[in-house]
Amino acid sequence: MFTLGGGSALAAIPKPPVTLDDKIEVTKLMKYHGVSTLELNTVRKNLSLIKGGGLANFVAPAQVKPTWYSCKW
Repeated sequence: MFTLGGGSALAAIPKPPVTLDDKIEVTKLMKYHGVSTLELNTVRKNLSLIKGGGLANFVAPAQVKPTWYSCKW
């Protein structure tokens, strides 16, 4: 599997017993109440199995080899 930074943003795998609908509702409520992006991301990270570096743990025992790419547009 190959992902670039932010690859976990392309998938949603909630931590049980949280459901995808739960995560969507929490996100909508937080945005409605004007929370900061940092606060929103902190909550979403804690409701997810793959955000905040959890993607590597999720695919274990597969080896994860970090590779850095730089693109200038």
